[in-house]
Amino acid sequence: MHGHGSKRKFEEWFNEYVLRASCCASCEMLLFPGSAVGRIGENLVHLTFDCCPSGGFYVGSIGEDGQVVSAFEGNLTIAEQAMKTGEIQIKNLE
Repeated sequence: MHGHGSKRKFEEWFNEYVLRASCCASCEMLLFPGSAVGRIGENLVHLTFDCCPSGGFYVGSIGEDGQVVSAFEGNLTIAEQAMKTGEIQIKNLE
């Protein structure tokens, strides 16, 4: 949701978004667009110290549709990508 909108438009967007959005497996809060997420097994978690034990679980971010936008081909975590390529992986999360 970009730009300036009304409270009503936000509520409409939120009510639609919540139906398709994932929740963090750790804190059970919604994962919002733009949020960096980690993947532990099949579960998504906020990429925060409270929800994720390591940045090695980083998998990407949440898109406008509530789904993961993968940082790496094959939906790999950053640790899996490093093991696959044998190279150091560095991502700037702004």
